[in-house]
Order: sequence, then structure tokens, then C-alpha cells
Amino acid sequence: MIERGLRRAMPDGLRAWALAGSPEGRYLAIHVADPLTRRVLRRMAARAAAQDTRRAPAQAVVAVGAERLYVFGLGDVQRAGGAEEGAPAPALELALGDVSVEVATGVLWRRLRLRAAGLTCTLFLNMLGAGRKRPRALLAALAGART
Repeated sequence: MIERGLRRAMPDGLRAWALAGSPEGRYLAIHVADPLTRRVLRRMAARAAAQDTRRAPAQAVVAVGAERLYVFGLGDVQRAGGAEEGAPAPALELALGDVSVEVATGVLWRRLRLRAAGLTCTLFLNMLGAGRKRPRALLAALAGART
């Protein structure tokens, strides 16, 4: 369903895609009882948001076409994949030649920081579970833009 929605929205073809999340979605989706931990997580989310000039959707789909990189909201792509017509509008669309991608690694995640012409956007890819192949394929497709 997601792939069908992406194919409708990407005129230059779909090379790779993966599910991602914004820093706010990553840090603020955690439910903890401890008020100190909640405060620390809110501060981490605010610091991550302050570094970005463009915020990504909390639940996003990052897709790479032949010449462009797209970031869509997950709900928009799912609705377009289930509908008979219509394509989702990207939240962010960048030419692959203009974007530089910084990748930071953790045990269970990869942080992508997309930079292009005064624009910065941070996304997190989950590398845990059965869905590891899609983030790896996305990182391989972005290999030319990585710094």
C-alpha cells in the first residue's frame, strides 16, 4: 500500500524507501512516569528541533527516486495507496545533486541529517526488526550524497 502510493507521487521512479521519524516523534512518543526523564526528553526534542530549518512529519516515509529525494507523511502515503486515484504531496523534495546527507549511527537507529541550500532536516531510521532491509537499501541509494 505504501509502495503504491509512492509510485503515484514520484514521476522519476522509485529506487528505495524506508519509514522514518522526526526527532520530536522519537523523543516525545516515549511515555515515562518519571518527571525528570520527561523533562530531559522534551529538552532533547527542543534542541533537535532548533537545529532544523524544516521539520519532518512525526511519522515519515523517505524515498529516493532517480534524481530526487522525497519526504512524505506516512498517513498521506497510506491514504493515496488505498485510493483509486490521487498522489500525496511531499513534505520535502530535494534534488539528489544538491543534498548532502550526514549519517550518524546508533545500535538500533541511523540519524539522517539532510542539508541543501540553507535547509536542514533531521530524520531517524529504525534498524531493528524485520524492516532492516529497507533502511539499508535507502542508505545505499543515498551513498553518493553522503558526507
